[in-house]
Amino acid sequence: MTECLDARPRQPSRIADENDLARPHVSRALAELRERQLVRSHSSDSRAKLYTLTDLGDEVATRLEGRSDD
Repeated sequence: MTECLDARPRQPSRIADENDLARPHVSRALAELRERQLVRSHSSDSRAKLYTLTDLGDEVATRLEGRSDD
């Protein structure tokens, strides 16, 4: 999920559509990541909510990318 947010803020629906995932699963995953302070949402309107990585989320994503290169 973190790699979907690397480049720019994204809506959950767009993440789901572009990765052939169920929208409820993406929303749940983003909620869990938000609880862990790895992503943040930008908007109180759930239909227009955009998500981005926090600094901690970016650090975790970078570490995960390094492991996949091994």
